Amino acid sequence: MRNRTVSMDDIAKALGVSKNAVSLALRGKDGVSEDLRQKIAAKAREMGYGQEKQQASQYILALIPQRNTHLLDGMFYQQVCFHMESYARSKGYLLTICSVSEEEEKACLPHPMLGQMPFQGVATIGNLSKDYCMLYRNCGIKYLMVDQYYDDIPVDSITTANTSATYMLTKHLIEKGHKKIQYIGPRKRTSSLFDRWRGYRQAMGHGRAAHRLRLRP
Repeated sequence: MRNRTVSMDDIAKALGVSKNAVSLALRGKDGVSEDLRQKIAAKAREMGYGQEKQQASQYILALIPQRNTHLLDGMFYQQVCFHMESYARSKGYLLTICSVSEEEEKACLPHPMLGQMPFQGVATIGNLSKDYCMLYRNCGIKYLMVDQYYDDIPVDSITTANTSATYMLTKHLIEKGHKKIQYIGPRKRTSSLFDRWRGYRQAMGHGRAAHRLRLRP
């Protein structure tokens, strides 16, 4: 049983190479041959290098559909991921954010990262299919949905106040005297879009005697 943390110096001494060579190899940098890189990696695994740190940390996997990764350039998803990572770190967890391709989603297989690290939980961010979400609901790991929910998948979810916000926005337009107000959007595509449409419809319904209700599927 090891009584201290294995260092790069330990690996270097065991192989008779420099600490710099070990550092370059383990960081995937140029400057060492591929053969030496493999020997250093194998020796590091054998000696348990980095395992102490790994065992001391707890990990959460956050998954976002690849078709939505462009949204990371906008403020909303940037803020979502930033605050998730900050809060997780404050509780002693490390957040790993990965994308899910359409092929992976359709195949409905666990993300390959799950087999590489000891994750304590999974969070999906954005509109992933019901079957893919059910996969994590049933895989025996803690699961959270962010910016999405399904009424028939009993898991915790965090969403924005889409219904009330759209209701207040539409009501404000009505109070300003606007009468022809149209909702534009595929309301059945995601739970967020449906909730926005529902808020719009509620506001227009309250004023249906004086206003024309126009819906676009």
